[in-house]
Amino acid sequence: MNSHDTQWWLERFGVLGRFTQEAMLEALNTAHDEHMNAQAQISAGHRRVYGPVNFSAQDLFYKALGKRPEVSFIQPKRGVRKLPVISGRAVVFWRYANKDGVDILLKKFATSDARIAAFNMAVAAQQEVMALDIDEELQLTGADRAFLEQVEDAASVGDSEVYPVTVVAYSSNVAGLYEILCADAQLNADGTLKLTDIHTLSTARREPAIVAPRTEVKRFDKAPRKQFDLKPKTGNEG
Repeated sequence: MNSHDTQWWLERFGVLGRFTQEAMLEALNTAHDEHMNAQAQISAGHRRVYGPVNFSAQDLFYKALGKRPEVSFIQPKRGVRKLPVISGRAVVFWRYANKDGVDILLKKFATSDARIAAFNMAVAAQQEVMALDIDEELQLTGADRAFLEQVEDAASVGDSEVYPVTVVAYSSNVAGLYEILCADAQLNADGTLKLTDIHTLSTARREPAIVAPRTEVKRFDKAPRKQFDLKPKTGNEG
């Protein structure tokens, strides 16, 4: 990770910047590996195994974040899944396309009340500022800490009533995890997203697991006469 990549994450997630990026990439890669291997065992036209990949990615990401006391999980509205809030910023996963080359800016995000609610999460009236111990898991270098001090000095207290959102958007299908875009996001009136400061993560195109072809099961209605030297029925048998 170069310094520009690192700073992008540190600016948004503070001391958890490096940790958040690593946890996110690990969650996406692991979820896709698991689902591709499962999908390879069934008919290509059957989508039920691969469909929940986004939920698996979130589960893995949330599990990693759950180890950190600095992370809060807040429910946007009753009956929907909680979202992680890291350094005062909500993180939303979005699988925006099932193929490569799709323009994310043309895709509608707001297809449900739960998604809309992600952009209307009220900021807690008072948040406790925690004294953070910089442990080894955060992987911060001396340069990272110096940059964080500059960011904190330049930061101004915002008056926003809702949490800002960073979206982790990706395109994928059973044949590959094609693109991962991370960006600050706002919800447009037409349901699309306005993305700013887009950060693209490179991902190796992935191929499904190779499965040995199924052995054809020979049946008696296929070629029994050749195998058992049987004569065809003529209708004159006694």
